[in-house]
Amino acid sequence: MRWRCFFLTMVTVLVGIILNLSPAPGIIGQFRPDVLAMMVIFWCMKTPGFFNVGTSFMLGIFMDILLGSVLGCRALGYSIMAYVMVRYSKSLNDSSVFFQSLAVFSVAILSQAASLWSLHIFGGRVTDYHVLLCSLSAAVIWPFFHMIMSALIRYAGLGRILL
Repeated sequence: MRWRCFFLTMVTVLVGIILNLSPAPGIIGQFRPDVLAMMVIFWCMKTPGFFNVGTSFMLGIFMDILLGSVLGCRALGYSIMAYVMVRYSKSLNDSSVFFQSLAVFSVAILSQAASLWSLHIFGGRVTDYHVLLCSLSAAVIWPFFHMIMSALIRYAGLGRILL
């Protein structure tokens, strides 16, 4: 069972990385949520002992390397996001999907604000703040994302363990 859970999380994280790296046309790219951040939020809520701040930090470093940005900016954002989600995972799992989407919005905006702040501190150029709109789109997409990920967990036979 543990290997199936590990395999499922790594496959979904890999899909999140690929979706983050794929280009989006025009205005859709401005509103596209950080899919890897949504994966981090989901897995930190469902498996707080397995997918935690350290895992999120390493994913942030990996994304910084892949995107060529200042090393540690996304890592800081993902770590803050993971800490909040692990800390409140029990209460968020018991709450409604609407309340979870509000939590996703607040955590995603906090994460992106921390990333932009660290990018500004370390001398990177912050030219557009449209990335804050990505938090809004992540909150809007969250109920559908949660439904798809929960169905994937049930399909993998991990429903009794994780849901």
